Amino acid sequence: MNGRANERRGVMQSRAWIDLALVTGLVAAVLGIAGCGDEPTTADTKRTLRLELDDFTVPPGGEGLVCQTFASALGAQVEVTAWTSTLSRGGHHMLVFPAPGAKDAPLAPCGGNDGQNAPIFQGQKTGVQTLTYPEGVAALIAEDTGLIVQIHYANPSADPITVHNAVELTLADPGVSYTHLAPLQFDNFDISVPPGGVPTIVSKTCTIADDIDIVWLVSHSHSHAIAVAAKVGDAPLYETSSPQEPPMEVFEPPRRVKKGEAITYGCTYVNGSAQEIGWGTSLEKDEMCVMVGAYVDASGDAARLRCEDDSGGCLSCLQAITQQKPERLCTDDGPPSSKEIYDDFQACACDASPAGCFAACSDSVCGGAGPTEACRDCLDTTCAVQGKACFSGG
Repeated sequence: MNGRANERRGVMQSRAWIDLALVTGLVAAVLGIAGCGDEPTTADTKRTLRLELDDFTVPPGGEGLVCQTFASALGAQVEVTAWTSTLSRGGHHMLVFPAPGAKDAPLAPCGGNDGQNAPIFQGQKTGVQTLTYPEGVAALIAEDTGLIVQIHYANPSADPITVHNAVELTLADPGVSYTHLAPLQFDNFDISVPPGGVPTIVSKTCTIADDIDIVWLVSHSHSHAIAVAAKVGDAPLYETSSPQEPPMEVFEPPRRVKKGEAITYGCTYVNGSAQEIGWGTSLEKDEMCVMVGAYVDASGDAARLRCEDDSGGCLSCLQAITQQKPERLCTDDGPPSSKEIYDDFQACACDASPAGCFAACSDSVCGGAGPTEACRDCLDTTCAVQGKACFSGG
């Protein structure tokens, strides 16, 4: 079934909005920032913000997540009409998340997204990839809200590689009225791919609660995926046979999905290993099946659109936190069981002693919600072992 909830803060560490690139003339006048040259201003002048992430080196066989947080560059709300990602060799994906009150800090290792915070943009193609919204549509970044940029990297080669990434925002024209987007993220945690090299389709169906207009979609999966497809009823919605570098589907005009209609999406995998593959964060050992995008709600409600698990089965630690349903934790999938992993994680996160994270997590994890920025910072240092066990899918 479809579930909808207002956004909560994400779970990633707050790290570094560093490089402001605003082109000349009208841009400087509107934003109160000095121009970058003497070229005359025209009506076609584009206003952009370019965020350059710190370079880093990945050793042979290395894989992980790094995040950099950029504080609000302008001190005012920003409307974005296009995104351009530059993802160098070694980058599996780039995710961009809004981060209220974020402060600049350098690139650093970070945890993954717990599902509470939907990305505002996803780039998953090596090289340059641009997402341009239809005319009259924009993504809103609220006042005093920065961005967290997450990079999932992997180096399967025998030599070290240096990774350089950037994301550029094209800003909306001043004085123009835009319809603001709301995030869409459908996750399927119930993934089981048997060994043997036979194609296996894992799918999920989400029933839409209200009329929506989908603006863009892109899939997300790992190295065993050979195809991804989504449909509304029997009508095609999204399809790719290159899921490692999936295309972005932009709908002009936006694609209407009516109340009560169902979106079914599925990922096709081939598992050539000798072990069953399930949900997880590793590109080579685990799999994901996710649809990310944005939509406009006919009612004007800018809530996040997600697809809750409705199978009635028990949940892993990560699923229970994501769906806020600890009462459905699995008790017989251990040792340790998902409930035991969850209890250990909660005990560390909500420990009121100086050695615990209760002071930082009392209003989030300890209250049944996803971690705030301050809570995640504490968890990443104080509860790293328990957090890894939970967020790895256990």
